[in-house]
Amino acid sequence: MLLNELFIPLPEGIGDPNIFKALFVLGAPGSGKTTISRILTGWAGLRNVTPDQFYEMFLKQRGAQKFTVSPDLDSDPEWIRSRALATTRLEKFLNGRLGLVIDATGRYAPSIERQINKLRSLGYDVAVMYVKTDTETAVQRQQTRDRQMNPEIVRQYHQDVQNNISQYADLVGDNFVVLNNSGDSAAAAINNPQDFESAERRKLTADQWFRRWLRTPVDNTAARSWRHSQTSHSLSAAN
Repeated sequence: MLLNELFIPLPEGIGDPNIFKALFVLGAPGSGKTTISRILTGWAGLRNVTPDQFYEMFLKQRGAQKFTVSPDLDSDPEWIRSRALATTRLEKFLNGRLGLVIDATGRYAPSIERQINKLRSLGYDVAVMYVKTDTETAVQRQQTRDRQMNPEIVRQYHQDVQNNISQYADLVGDNFVVLNNSGDSAAAAINNPQDFESAERRKLTADQWFRRWLRTPVDNTAARSWRHSQTSHSLSAAN
């Protein structure tokens, strides 16, 4: 289905729910960010963007039900192919200004910053959720998955991500939030105000914050211009 989406037109445009909204869910391997993304945003109609889906699909197509991720992932041909397909998928979604959830580790701050700046230039309201997990819990989770990583690499990824957190907070300001997912249940973390941190420091759950953020209107010059162009195009087509 992932590959089909690259070639089949998707329902998109000015009437699509939650256009101009983009949530980055960042966290190191084993943090549970993919599970958090699915539970938190699955009902909202946001399009998911991550190379991981393609990567796992390609490896499993080759018969690898369980596999260890290459320590030099950026040189892995399947990962390079997966990243290219994810980029193509993202561009397709951006054409309709569709709502997005972008699942990434956050290891490379310049890459995330470039994506955020591009989305903002198109009129998007961008938020970043950092899924925080203690390192050893993440290492243990990795050992139970089909896609595993060397424990030392997991630990290094955690350190790399943590080193970038203040930069992401500076990039999006009040739209930067933290979810502690060190417990046994991602669903419980999403609905527990004690596991959630935002700039407002109100007793909100991650779910309450997310719903409120989605409801906040997007009204900036780029978004207004795009909406006007779409409305004008629709009227011209009708005539």
